[in-house]
Amino acid sequence: MLSELERIIYTEILKIPMGQVSSYYSVYDRLINLILLPSIVSLIFFYAATEPLNNHKGIRFLVVVGGMIFSIDIGLYGFFVTLSQIWYLILILVSGFLFIFGMFISPGTKIKLPNSSDRVYRSIKTIDTRLEGLYGMKSSIENRINVATASLSSASNPGVISSLRTRINNLQRKMDDIDMQIRKLVDQRARLVRRMRT
Repeated sequence: MLSELERIIYTEILKIPMGQVSSYYSVYDRLINLILLPSIVSLIFFYAATEPLNNHKGIRFLVVVGGMIFSIDIGLYGFFVTLSQIWYLILILVSGFLFIFGMFISPGTKIKLPNSSDRVYRSIKTIDTRLEGLYGMKSSIENRINVATASLSSASNPGVISSLRTRINNLQRKMDDIDMQIRKLVDQRARLVRRMRT
């Protein structure tokens, strides 16, 4: 039995045809099939449709929400109700087919080994990660040298001056070591990039 509140929600707000609403006999079935599943399908639909806005997550979210509200306003939500039934049925059938097909095929399939370009690409990505860490360390040491140099210019105590100079020299040696590592990695990366292009 459809309550007056449900009738208002389903037929007047969501604009679902009464024939679709009356095909579900319990409150639970109506919540699942008329609210939950269609909402998931419509979210996936609008999320996929707004892929060009991937770099603007806030705008993308607003467009998705606006699209859902607009689809309800023009009576398109009933289409998503029908689409959700078909979509989940196809999803279950395809998943089942792939599972059964995989049980018979997978024992005889050959494992695909990564080719040379894949290994080179992974090596480049590893170098990029290491370079990023080294540049971060270099920036931190530069800041520490600047702070120590500023303190040295205003220091008058001979002991403090000596300590600051020692600290600056140690930090400079670390900086030189990092610069050497960066140069080696940059050269190695350049060789790998040339190898990928050949």
